[in-house]
Amino acid sequence: MLPESQINKEVQTIPGLEGAKMSKSYGNTIEIFADEKVLKKKIMSLKTASVEMGQPIDPETCSVMAFHRLFENPNLAKLETDYQNGAIGFGDSKKQLFELVWEYFSEARAKRAILEANPDEVQRILKMGAQKASVIAETKLEMVRSKFGLSGKHLI
Repeated sequence: MLPESQINKEVQTIPGLEGAKMSKSYGNTIEIFADEKVLKKKIMSLKTASVEMGQPIDPETCSVMAFHRLFENPNLAKLETDYQNGAIGFGDSKKQLFELVWEYFSEARAKRAILEANPDEVQRILKMGAQKASVIAETKLEMVRSKFGLSGKHLI
């Protein structure tokens, strides 16, 4: 008997623009810090099945719907019903997705803009992080040296 894989729902593959696994090396990513026009164009270019308007769409196999789930669309149940009833097309679904993604990352975009406008602050934060990491690393190295019976003078 072969073992069966058990993949948690939290560990999911995010689809790229053409439906395959999203990867920068595949060039199928959605840049969350892109300006509004570029982000909208990327989302509107998501590959979808050829389904005539008014025809039902399977929400389980739709990459656009996968993004709605990923971003926890609060109207997910209605959207799934609209898909199954043919009451919504991919264009409208993508527009809703764009609004969802744009809002989801709005705080991160604002914080990034502040940091981009203050490079000295970024350098200060990086320096503080390096100092903190150095203290942690030195403490860990001292513990390792002690366990091996080495003192600092053995390494000079």
